[in-house]
Amino acid sequence: MRQAWRVVAALVAIGVIGAGGSVALADNGNHGGRDNNGNRGGVAATTVFTMPAAPDGNPEGIAVDKRSGRFFVSRVGTGSIFQGTLGTPALTPFITAAGITGTPPLATGLKVRRGLLYVAGASTGQIRVYDLANPAAAPKVFETGGGFINDLDLDSRGNVFATDSTQSKIFEVTAAQVAAGTPATALPIDVSSGITSDTTPGVFNLNGIVVKHHDELIVVQSNTGQLFRITFRGDDNDDNDHHARAAQAAPTAKVQAIDLGGKDVKNGDGLLVDRGRLLVVRGSNVTDPATPGADPRGAKGLIDVVKLSRHDTRGRVGTPVFDASFSGPSTIARLGNRLLVVNASFAAGPTNGNFTVSGIARNAVRHSGGGGGHGH
Repeated sequence: MRQAWRVVAALVAIGVIGAGGSVALADNGNHGGRDNNGNRGGVAATTVFTMPAAPDGNPEGIAVDKRSGRFFVSRVGTGSIFQGTLGTPALTPFITAAGITGTPPLATGLKVRRGLLYVAGASTGQIRVYDLANPAAAPKVFETGGGFINDLDLDSRGNVFATDSTQSKIFEVTAAQVAAGTPATALPIDVSSGITSDTTPGVFNLNGIVVKHHDELIVVQSNTGQLFRITFRGDDNDDNDHHARAAQAAPTAKVQAIDLGGKDVKNGDGLLVDRGRLLVVRGSNVTDPATPGADPRGAKGLIDVVKLSRHDTRGRVGTPVFDASFSGPSTIARLGNRLLVVNASFAAGPTNGNFTVSGIARNAVRHSGGGGGHGH
């Protein structure tokens, strides 16, 4: 999610102008292992997917449904969800969330699991669950009691974990709660033992979240650029404990800062684990363009590539990935051999109209843990 609360006020009056720029149809992401000139080992050209001109505000979250080959993108102004496929250049409306009330942003992080679409409700404080087979049906709604629910992910058991950017808490909706489908309150998990949140209005703390190894969480704190590993004491791989938590007993979290060797991923947003590497999307790598050592290409956004080690307690930040199509990206997902990067463009405001998703080749991020920028 973007890093400035001042954007929220601007989103109240939203009108999206028609999207511009050229669009290439996406392929499977590797051109048979050749570049655009037919040379083997090259990186396929980036493809760009556009948002239709509609008053739904900036895009933010993305999730893929491997079963159908579709991907879904949230829009923060109305909480609506758009859908696309790799073979079509424009996204189309999927869920019109006109019934969601509150001050935007109304929808941020997304995930798909077993026919269900999970939505982080941002300023609504909700976690909403939609049925992909019946998108017009009312969602299952789980309340957290406020805050800013920014991103979420699921473990192998179907338990949902979501970040709150205003406080040092992770919220959980158990698989049993989702299966029951009745209104319920998410379980608050205190992580203040290892994560200190800045409660100043406008500051984003916990942001992107990803489940790794089925029994641990990795989260990024945007304002500090730190990554953290979260596990649950006495809970690793213990199904009995997870079932017990259906009775509203939140687990005790063990929080460890991941040592990045003096580096940080400040303004870090969405996370993705791919080929063993942690990909961290940053809308910008600088708050001041004159920052010493900052690559000017990063002002448009980048993907940091972090190689984790020592049981995910250490990380080496490799060469970042840049792309000319980036415009303040917020998050990332993988579909086939494409990494889909949402260009939220929050700095341009809700009437920017040039809202896109960049489909970069998966092999733009090299196996060594670093990546090469392309398209520039």
